[in-house]
Amino acid sequence: MGPGISGPLVPVVGWMIGLWGWRTAAAASACVIFLVGLPFAVIIKRIYDQEEAARSVIEAAGNPATSRHASSDPQFTLSEALRHRSFWLLSVAMAFRHMVTEGVSVHFVILLVDRGWTTEAASGLLGVSALIGAPARVGMGWLGDMLDKRRLMMGLLLALSFSVLLMGYTAVAIIFTPCMIIYSLAYGGLASLQEPIRADYFGTKAFATIQGVSRSVTTAGTFMGPIIAGFLYDLTKSYTLAFSDLCRRQPRVGILHVPC
Repeated sequence: MGPGISGPLVPVVGWMIGLWGWRTAAAASACVIFLVGLPFAVIIKRIYDQEEAARSVIEAAGNPATSRHASSDPQFTLSEALRHRSFWLLSVAMAFRHMVTEGVSVHFVILLVDRGWTTEAASGLLGVSALIGAPARVGMGWLGDMLDKRRLMMGLLLALSFSVLLMGYTAVAIIFTPCMIIYSLAYGGLASLQEPIRADYFGTKAFATIQGVSRSVTTAGTFMGPIIAGFLYDLTKSYTLAFSDLCRRQPRVGILHVPC
């Protein structure tokens, strides 16, 4: 469980596991997700329908300003996007990023417990990590509207690599905590920039389809990260090599260019 929306609930889930066991805690978590998620899904569906209705009215009116704005942006179909090197470079770069963050997130609590932290303290720190990353999602999204998103992503990837590398070497609170803060800020910032930069590259005409295909590539990194980290830990009985190996796999996105 990474430091996303569910991150602040990690301490609660850890408390439930300690009190009832993981099976009961998993069942209770599923019930909460269903009871909370279903009403939110209904609300989002209504908002989407209202926006679609409003967009249809604007298109029917033939707003010239809207037409000029749309024509100035790249509008790729899926087949056109797949023929561009930038699509594959961006997808693979994000796959490596997900491999690192998912590998760290899945093994975050285990790493700290292995180095002497209590399960409650480690879970609490993961929850704090989610809270720290939340403002970065908003802040980096705001900066991305004003600055070059590629340069922002390069800086965040370097910060992510640096923090994960140090987190793999030590769990001393005075060193680990600042690294965790840097990691959380970079994690949140990258999460907010990933979709906007894809829209900048390929437009919004087939955004959902292009995103879905790109996500199928990044899923490979999401799947492999925890496995690689776990395998290297089993091999060396230490997360130092595991986290270092994940860091070396961080991509360079500076070579990406927006296709014409």
